[in-house]
Amino acid sequence: IQDRVGALREATRNLKRGSGALLRVSALPSLALDALPATVAAFLRTHPEVRFDLQTIHHADLLRKLYERETDLAIAYEVPPGAALGHRRLGSGELVVLYREDDLPDAPTRIDLAALAGRPLVSLAASGPIGQLFTAEVAARGIALDEVISARTFHIATALVRHGVGLTVVDSFTARASLTAGLAMRPLAQPLRFDVNALYLQ
Repeated sequence: IQDRVGALREATRNLKRGSGALLRVSALPSLALDALPATVAAFLRTHPEVRFDLQTIHHADLLRKLYERETDLAIAYEVPPGAALGHRRLGSGELVVLYREDDLPDAPTRIDLAALAGRPLVSLAASGPIGQLFTAEVAARGIALDEVISARTFHIATALVRHGVGLTVVDSFTARASLTAGLAMRPLAQPLRFDVNALYLQ
């Protein structure tokens, strides 16, 4: 009850502030690295009067941020089931292998998951829906991976790859934003795709 009362008070404060030409957008960290800034920059070229309040959000906080009116739009992969939310599909992404070019100098155009067996892997199994998507596919195919480190965030996983710890499987948005000299990415031979959605209160 106290949590609900606190949420109501926070929602009231945010409503009193008014929205005007301010759009508050929260996005998953993987989307906030590059995709969100690029989209906002393009939008501002035709709507210069709009102001933005941008922040990152994790799946666990998504509903609270919307219900308390801390954000107007949440950009995420998965629509929480049973919640009083509207949503619009914005596009899609897929899982890719991010690696150092020295570690896979002759990488094919698409990499089979089975080819990752025996190589040191930075695992993201506990990182939400994307990690679950990858874990389910690995389990379904019975592939044994050498998970040397488990990372909770994609940013940490990509940094570990850059430092030569191993390779990782991340979403295409994170991989593109993380590419630096010496790093490369390849999609999986059996594509694992996911949607990107804009969520809002009904």
